[in-house]
Amino acid sequence: MRFQPDQKVVITKTNAHGAAVRKGTKAIILSLFSYKPDEMIDEDILYEIKTRSKTWYMPGRYLKLQEQKPTYAVGDIVEITAYKPYGALLEIGQEVEITSIEPVVIRVKTPTRIWYVNESVIKPTGKKVPTKIEKTMTTIHAQILSELKLKVGDVVEITHKVPSNNLGWYNTWTSEMDAAVGKQGIVRAEAGEAGVRVSIKGIAGLSYYPAQSIKFISRAPKFKEMKISKDYNAKVYPDRIEVGCQTITMENFKKLQKLVAEVSK
Repeated sequence: MRFQPDQKVVITKTNAHGAAVRKGTKAIILSLFSYKPDEMIDEDILYEIKTRSKTWYMPGRYLKLQEQKPTYAVGDIVEITAYKPYGALLEIGQEVEITSIEPVVIRVKTPTRIWYVNESVIKPTGKKVPTKIEKTMTTIHAQILSELKLKVGDVVEITHKVPSNNLGWYNTWTSEMDAAVGKQGIVRAEAGEAGVRVSIKGIAGLSYYPAQSIKFISRAPKFKEMKISKDYNAKVYPDRIEVGCQTITMENFKKLQKLVAEVSK
């Protein structure tokens, strides 16, 4: 096989061609280095390659293409390759639909439930959900979400208990969620078929509540953000400053300003 610039390869032999590399090291093809490659067999063509920290020259016989992970898209039908992955009630060989792709997890849907998995427990089937020519109806849950237009950080109230998988809400109401009724919390993620993810003071964990149990209270407070170090940003609100998990009230911030002025004299 003849490699091309920018292809990603794996080195197949430790210290191959005198290069201080180990078998399995990943590299990228920079250029075709041999003077007359057309007169050579592919295995002997010399390539300029780059590992993580250094450039080497190596014949093709010690290289192979890196295996490319399959790419997925919303609407793909994929097959589960692990038994009950991450606690999800899914079986090996079961086919599910991808409904969203997030940085770490992939959200998939069975006829009645939403689950979260990652690429290590799915494989492509080559199938896709048929494209709908016309959407004639949306669920009550989806219609309410559309009206609420919730954003992360918004304050909401849980008004009442709702049966599992009710009116297009593809999730389960658990006994732990009963304590949330009548209380206010903060929206922590973009809402969807699984519900509205809300954190409530005094209730451990985060649950997904149906839109039909949500009452909008207020929008997320506005803030401005400033980078103060490599690892931290400061979020400045009208009444406080948040840095990581620490919060400084404006009252204490004014006291700090006075102290700074005093020690600076």
